[in-house]
Order: sequence, then structure tokens, then C-alpha cells
Amino acid sequence: MVTGIRRWRPAAIVAIALAVASCATAPRGPAGRLADAGLDVTSQFGSGVRATASALDGVAVSEAFSRTYESCVNPVLACPPELSENPNGEKRDLLIAAVKQRAIAIEALGDAYAALKAEADYDARGAMTEATNKAIAGVNNFASAVVIAAGPAAPAAALISEPIGKLIGVAAGAIADRNQKKRLLAASAAIRPVTQRLHDALAVEATVFDSLQSYLETNQTAVQEDLLQAGLVSHADIAAGLANGVGMAAVGNSDAIAKASPAVRAALVATLEASAKREVAAEQRRYRASLAALERLVAAHDALAAGQPITLADLDRLLGELVAALPPPEKAK
Repeated sequence: MVTGIRRWRPAAIVAIALAVASCATAPRGPAGRLADAGLDVTSQFGSGVRATASALDGVAVSEAFSRTYESCVNPVLACPPELSENPNGEKRDLLIAAVKQRAIAIEALGDAYAALKAEADYDARGAMTEATNKAIAGVNNFASAVVIAAGPAAPAAALISEPIGKLIGVAAGAIADRNQKKRLLAASAAIRPVTQRLHDALAVEATVFDSLQSYLETNQTAVQEDLLQAGLVSHADIAAGLANGVGMAAVGNSDAIAKASPAVRAALVATLEASAKREVAAEQRRYRASLAALERLVAAHDALAAGQPITLADLDRLLGELVAALPPPEKAK
């Protein structure tokens, strides 16, 4: 899914933007629409990041329960707490670290788009350079964390290894120029490579998540099965959720029925396995929708630089897909 990966230097992009700038009317409307789109995307991304980090953080804890229970259920064996990690545990923890860095990068990028919005709406000079440099630092840290999680030999990892340079000298001066058109184009040109790098690093992060797909599905199902076998949760809850999904209500003694019937227990466990696969697939859809939304933002930056209409018709659809793939509120911690 890694598309359009390039290395960009803000100073070079700013120079291109200035080359097309003139004394014509500042593109305040298009720049404002671009800033609004950037704010919408980064705002929705925040919810997705929290959901991902929460789900991954819970895996280590639930895995410890499952390993210990499965060891101790055999009365012949000693029963110490089993805290040794699955071989995928280290990769999972590195992915969690990358996801948390992504949250910081997204927040900083949102602040940069907010500064662009203020510039377009109110001619508010002065905030763009600082906000963009914070976004650059955030996305550089995120990309570094992704490279660590994926490994330097991973596809496309080398393309996000070189940090984006901060705005200094000519690039920073262009954003502070007296001519608002030049400032808007320079500001957009400076944010553009940050958004592109966020996209490219997220694409690599998605491959790390994909490599853990089977592990995440298996772990969730194993923990749920062990909780059921230990009698700590009720089969009735699973039956109720299944029945509600088809517009029906489970009987009050469904837990007793399940305990008495191997067929019912097996069928309910099958629903747990299907649910685990569905949750992982939903996370993969979030990655795809996020990448597509970032691609639209980059295209909008290019359109603004070229003086072309900014088309964001399908951005709402992509953000809708992102929201639809989020877990219910009680799971998005």
C-alpha cells in the first residue's frame, strides 16, 4: 500500500511555491479549505490512534493470563505466573511505541493546519514556522519509531529514514513574507512534505501490523476461551451478543445450555474466532482509509501550489470509512 513515497526538503518545496507566487490575490479560500481538510483528517486520526494503542496495550496483559492459566490447569505441573513473552511480543511493543509517536505527530500536524487556517482566515502571521517545525519533529520521531519496529531492511523503510529538515533561513523567511499569497503558498509547501512523510511512515507501520495479524487474532481468541473455561465469564454474554445481532433475544439459561452441550460451546467459540478476525480486519481498514485520506491531502497541497481547484469530494467518504471502522466507544479507550 506504500504509494508515492518520496524524499522532500521543505526549503526546496517552498522555493517551488515562491516561483509561482505573484502579486495576485492571495488564495485564502482554497488555502482555508485545505486547512479545514487537514484539521478534519488529523482530528479523526486521533480517535483511530487511541483505539489502536489501547487494543495493542491490552494484548500483553491478556496474554499473561492465558499463558498462566493454560500452564496451571494441568495439576501435574508447577504453577508459577507465566510472564515470558510470545516471540511476537517484542515486535508488538515496538509497534505500540510507533503508534504512540504517531499520536504526537498527528497532533502537531493538526496544529500546523490550524496555523494555516488562521493565516488564511485572519492574516495571522508568525505561528506557521513554529507550528510546522513542531510537526516536522513529530513526524521525524514517528518515522524513526516505525523504522525500529519494521527493521531497516523492511520494504520502504530506507525511504523514511532520512529526517525532514526544519524550516530555517529562506524557507522560514518565506512564511513570514509581507505578501500573503507568498506566505500561504510557502506555508502549504512546508506542510506538504510533513503530510507525505506521515503517509509513508504509516504505510510502513501498516505492514508491521499486518505481520502480527495471526498473532493478534490467535491471542484474543485464546484468552476468551480460557476465561470461559475458567468460569470467569459467562457463555450467556456471547449468546446475547449473537442473538442481538440477528434481532433476537437469548434465553435466560443460555449459559447452562452451553455448559451442557459441546456443540453449543464449540459454536460459541467459533463466533469468538470470527470476532477476533473482524476486529483485526477493521484495524486494517482504518490503515487503508487513513492512507487514502493523506493521499488526498497531499494532492490538495499540489493543487494549491499549481493554482488549480482543490478537490476534496471523496475525503468525507474516506473519513466516514475511518469512523465506521472504529470500535464501539467502550472499547476505544
